[in-house]
Amino acid sequence: MEQFTHYFPRLAELIVFHEVSTPLATASITGHRQGSFYGLDVTPERVTSDALRMKTPLTGLYLTGQDVLSPGIPGAFWGGILAAASIDPKVFMKMKVI
Repeated sequence: MEQFTHYFPRLAELIVFHEVSTPLATASITGHRQGSFYGLDVTPERVTSDALRMKTPLTGLYLTGQDVLSPGIPGAFWGGILAAASIDPKVFMKMKVI
C-alpha cells in the first residue's frame, strides 16, 4: 500500500478499504482448488474447447475474459479486445497504441 500511495497519492486517498490475502484464503472463500483464482485449469482440452470461443452459436452472444484466451490480467484484457473485434473488426484500427 505504501508504494501505491507513493506513486498514486490522489488515488490512494480515495481508497476506503483494502485487504491482502493468500491462496489459502482464496480457496476458503471461493472454493477454487488450491486457491487458484485464474479461472479454468490451463489444459490442452481447455485451449482447444469449442465451448470457449468468443463467438457463440447464439446470435449476438459473445464471451470475453481470461477463460476464452489465456489466464491472468493480460488474457482478460486481450480477451475483451478480441471479443470487441469479433463484433466490429474495425476495433483494431480505432485503437491508439502509446
